[in-house]
Amino acid sequence: PQLVEAVSLGSIIPGDTLAAVTRTADFVTLSAAATAVFQGAAAAMRLVATVGGASPNQRIVALSGNSPFLVTDAGDGTGLRFSASTGSSLVLSTTGVPGLCHLAVGWGATGRIGAHAGAGAVTNATGVDRSLSTILLGSASGLLSGQILRVRRLVGWALAERPSAAGIQFQSRVET
Repeated sequence: PQLVEAVSLGSIIPGDTLAAVTRTADFVTLSAAATAVFQGAAAAMRLVATVGGASPNQRIVALSGNSPFLVTDAGDGTGLRFSASTGSSLVLSTTGVPGLCHLAVGWGATGRIGAHAGAGAVTNATGVDRSLSTILLGSASGLLSGQILRVRRLVGWALAERPSAAGIQFQSRVET
């Protein structure tokens, strides 16, 4: 058998040869009902995940077409930002990767909002590209070499308007 080199326990790959190991991209195709949530005029998402490794512009969650949604910063890759449009990103945190991330983001007619680990919410008036319907864990080509992404919770809500600052801060709280 072969073992996958990683910082945590992995899976045994059956076989007697030492050939390179590859796998297809991990992605989740939303059901019609879930697609409607994320294509709605206003919605929110909560993600609790362990992100291993820090790489600039690393997609944690992307949308179909490889559009970045939740991504590490462009500098050293340790910060987190909410992109989801052609406008400027919301910087949710300047630290957090690698590690356990507690992210909550939302959007509506008044723009975008997001928070990380219970910190104060950040907002802007830029909208979200709601035409995208597939959530990708990592990028369209899968996770980066050596990247570990352990999703503990991914939840979405359809709303009448983007969440309040207090609501998004609460949803990004650190769970014990």
